[in-house]
Parts: sequence; C-alpha cells; structure tokens
Amino acid sequence: MRNAHDLGVTVIQMCNLKTVFEDNVLKISTSRNNKPESGIVLLAFTGIGRAMGGIDVQQPEFLGLGQDFDSTLFITDKTRSWGNALNFGRISQILRPYTRNKKIYSIGNSMGSFLSIIASGHLPIRKSISFAPQFSINPAEIPDETRWAKYTGRIINHSVTNIGGYISCTTKYYVFSGGDGPDRQHADLFPIGNNIFHYLFPRLGHDIAQKLKEQGHLSTIIHNCFAGKETLNSSIPFQQISPQRQRNL
Repeated sequence: MRNAHDLGVTVIQMCNLKTVFEDNVLKISTSRNNKPESGIVLLAFTGIGRAMGGIDVQQPEFLGLGQDFDSTLFITDKTRSWGNALNFGRISQILRPYTRNKKIYSIGNSMGSFLSIIASGHLPIRKSISFAPQFSINPAEIPDETRWAKYTGRIINHSVTNIGGYISCTTKYYVFSGGDGPDRQHADLFPIGNNIFHYLFPRLGHDIAQKLKEQGHLSTIIHNCFAGKETLNSSIPFQQISPQRQRNL
C-alpha cells in the first residue's frame, strides 16, 4: 500500500530535517525558516508507514509543503497507537517554541489524518486536512476493521475512542474519504458540522491521496484548503457529506 511519503518526497528534503525530540514513543522533526513571513506552522502527522525488506519504516510525509510555512513539524507516533500512547500535553510543550504566536495548521494521511484530527482537541489548530482518516480503530466501535490488526492488536488501552470527542468548534476541517470498502464505513460515522467539509469519493479507496495526485488534483486541493476555499473542483466524482451542499456525481 502506498502512503503519502510516496507523493513527491526527495532524499534532499529528508536530509534537511532536524530531530527536535525523540523517545521510544514519539519523534518530532522539523524543517524551519522556509517562509518566515507566513505566520503559520504546519503539523504533519505520520501514518503507519510501510514494510521495506521486511522492516517497518515510518517516514515524515508531506515534506513538499514546507516551503509555505514558517516551520513544518513532522510528528510520528512510533508505536502506531493512533494516539493512544501519546501525551498531547507533552507534545504541546515541545512544540511551543515553534508555535508561540503562530497560527497552526495540520495534515495527515490514514493514521496520520486520524492524529491530525484528534490533535485539534488538544492544540489550537485553525485548519486540519485529512486523507482517508479512520473514525475509530477501537474494536468496540468498529469490530470489522482488521486492516491494521498487526498494530492495533498491541493497543492495551483505547483512551482515544473515536474522533468525535476531539472535534473543535474553532477548527475548520477538510476531510477526504474513499467510498470503497471499509473506508465508507468510517466516513458514514463522521460527525456533520458547519466547520467540517467532508468529501466522499465513491470510486476511490484508502489510497485516495495517491489517486488524487495521479489525476493532478492533490496539490491544488491541499493549497485551496489552506486558503480557506470550501468549494471542491475535481474531475473525479465526489459528494460532499458535511455540510450537505456540493455534489459532482
């Protein structure tokens, strides 16, 4: 399965990262001083990664967006716990030198998008972009979700039940869900609200970000969301399920 790391990341971009914190649960890296006049910091949450030669690899995602912000901070849940092992109070302290007096945006893909959303319940995130997020990975909530059982089976305490309790009225959410298979089940459970712009692509699956990139839409969609544009232009059929206003099927 491809992830957002495949979406145009270069070796040079990886080498330009600086690790600002790491322990056995959490890693935070940064690229700084890209566009210091923007007044905005981006939090880019890492997904589960992929297997390479039998070794699980997690790498920062959406590195190409860094030039648009004062700083981009790449946040990795090394335990792949969907945030259940993370201490967001501690994360907030670590981020404070970078986020003080700045607007905060967030972005993620799959598990990274789940983290992007729940982070808004702890941090004053203005805009959050999520591709193929889960509503929950708690078996009590969605017992049929087994795609990441290798990792979710290790979670002892599901302190993060679902994303519903982390939606903030001061955050504007842009959510892009595939409508194929289990992703549709997650999409149907998402809350509906005037600050939640949720777009469902019935013909796409969990690799929605990659498919949008292949069709030439991904970069434009991301930049339009950060610019606050709520109307989606896409040649790929979609429907807007929150607020229920736009349809292109």
